[in-house]
Formats: sequence, C-alpha cells, structure tokens
Amino acid sequence: MKTYVVSMGAAALAAMGVGGAAAQTKSQQVVRPPVAQLWMDVATTTMPGMPDMASIPGAGALGGLFGVRGVGEGNNAFGNTRGFLPGRYVDIALFTQRKPAGTEGLQSVPQVTGLAPTLQLLPPPPVARPDPTPSDPGRSSPTEIERPKGRILFYWGCSEDVRPGQPRVLDFARAAPQEWTGFMQGRAVSDRGAVSKPGHALWPNEKDRRSFGRDASLVGDHSVTGEGVPASLRFALSQASDFMPAIALAQSGTMSDVVQLSWQPIGNARAYFLNAIGGGEGDTVFWSSAEVPEFGMGLMDYASPGNVEQWLKEKVLLAATVTQCAVP
Repeated sequence: MKTYVVSMGAAALAAMGVGGAAAQTKSQQVVRPPVAQLWMDVATTTMPGMPDMASIPGAGALGGLFGVRGVGEGNNAFGNTRGFLPGRYVDIALFTQRKPAGTEGLQSVPQVTGLAPTLQLLPPPPVARPDPTPSDPGRSSPTEIERPKGRILFYWGCSEDVRPGQPRVLDFARAAPQEWTGFMQGRAVSDRGAVSKPGHALWPNEKDRRSFGRDASLVGDHSVTGEGVPASLRFALSQASDFMPAIALAQSGTMSDVVQLSWQPIGNARAYFLNAIGGGEGDTVFWSSAEVPEFGMGLMDYASPGNVEQWLKEKVLLAATVTQCAVP
C-alpha cells in the first residue's frame, strides 16, 4: 500500500510532495500554500482463497462486515483503500485554495485504468446530524459498573517457540485504568492522504462508483481540471507508482503447534508486517511479526519512506528480503 501526494505551487507542479511557492524578503521567507492539492491512496488488498470483491455479484453485504463499503462491480465507495477485502482500490481527494468550500473536478486517466477517459471528483454530500437525545431526569446513573471478564494475551516475533517474557497479559477483571491505556499503545502514522473533509472533492462518489479490474494499471499521464484548479495540474505515474501486485501468502502447520508463513517477494515492497488474532475460552490472543512488542494496529495505514526506514531500524518491520515467518 502506498500514498501519492501531488501538490500545486503558484507556478509549477511539485510531484509527490507538499510544496508551495516561496518569496524571499530581507527579513524572512514567506511560504505561500499550494494553490491546489491532489491526494491518491492506492491499495491492493488480498485474502488467500478469495477473489477480488469487484468480481463478485452482490458482494456489498459481505464487504460491509469487513469495513469495505460498496464493493462489487459498479458499486465502489470512498474509503475502500483502508478496508480489508480483496481488490484494487483508489481514493482521490482534490482541494483548491481558490474554492475552499469545494469544487467539482475531472481527472483524466490513461486507458490502462479501464476507467478512461475521466473520473468525476465531487464534494461529499452534507452529513445530517441527529438531534440530541434529551436526558431522562428520572434515571440515575449506576454507582457500580460490572467489570468485564476475559484476558488479552500478546505475543510477538517470528519464532517456532514462545520467547521468554511472553505473553504480556491484560486481565479485564483486575486491570487498572492506566494498564488499559498502555497495553495496546504502539506506533502510528499521522492522518494523511485522501480523506473526506469539507472542501475536498472525492472519487469514488455517488455518481461514479466504478471499480478497478484485477489487471488495471495507473501508469501513464493524468491531469485534473475544474473551477479553481490550475491548468498545470498534470503528472505522470510510472510503474513504481502503480498498484502493487497481490501478495501470495502460503500457510502450513496447525494452530496448536507452529504455523509457518511464506510468500513470494514483491519487487517494490520496502518492508513487511504481519499480525494474527485468535482466542478461545474468554482469551483473545494477538501476535505480531515485530521483534519488539508492537501490536501494529497503527501500522496498517499509509506510511512515509521515513517511517518505514525508522521502523526497520527498530525491528518493528521485516526487511524486504524476508520471505517467511513462523508463528509460535
């Protein structure tokens, strides 16, 4: 998974960066914000044994269970790049300082996308907020809250044996509030990329819900037009910036013993991270492939190259040369 950020300065395109024009004065440098910005989040999501959701008729209900909205042919939805069902997804957001309340746009895309000639970018419809529910003055708050029952057990590291000092255990019945706060804390990336917020024009949307096929590509020339958008908002994506290939993950072994995971290397992958969730009899078990205790929930997002390099040094991520991992 990866994010592309294309920003417009006052005069020229600054590809893959957030930049603006700068004016030098005698006392200080004044940095002007970009005239327009375009974000593209691109995801290839796979699940062993399951086909792309875009190829499954009536897959929308199933997608909703996994956090992927509107999956299925012609029924795509913004936000699917952050879901977990198979397919190739792109989320696009456009913003221009010249129309900060939002503008409509058209993004010209190459024929290899399968969605040429253009994608229509639209501001999201306003969200209706429910009326506040008045409190019931005759109902008092409970003085005691029954503690939940169960435990979370956390393991980490690629190993056939459980390592010393593991697992970390959080017992719901005994944990103090500060233990809840610290138990699952981990690394995360700041919110970035294509997001739905006031002033952004989005794709996909209610008028254009088309899906990318399994052989679709983004390679080629792109351009964006719309009221308030500079005419120079044009860029080209190379193969290095295309959809990543589907990961081929193989699994062997039993849950009561050791599970061996292996995969074919992906040429443009910078690193790998794996996690697993299981449990039974009141226990929930988490495992991650990190060499240090890192849940990794915050890593399942779009990370910068700097993030990746730092987490490789900290042994949170597996190197791009790694192709197997054992789950104890």
